[in-house]
Amino acid sequence: IYTLSLHDALPIFQEKVEEECQLMDYEGSRLYDEHPDKFMMHRLYRQIRSQVDGEMAAQEIPDEFLDELIQVLLYQEISRRRCRRRRYRGF
Repeated sequence: IYTLSLHDALPIFQEKVEEECQLMDYEGSRLYDEHPDKFMMHRLYRQIRSQVDGEMAAQEIPDEFLDELIQVLLYQEISRRRCRRRRYRGF
């Protein structure tokens, strides 16, 4: 039961993470700082979590697991964008 609901919810989480990162993807963005601000990252995570909370009310996913899952997806997306930007800029 738990795995099926997580499997269905994962694309929703990924979409929300990508949307939030897209909003912050501009020249000079703090996403691309050498050492990203811990509070900015936490605020970004909390924004995504609050968007997902309403949609996940009926799911049986533990809060702690959901928190960690969203954070991992967020950090992975930021890393992916950084690598892509570095590759296109040539450094």
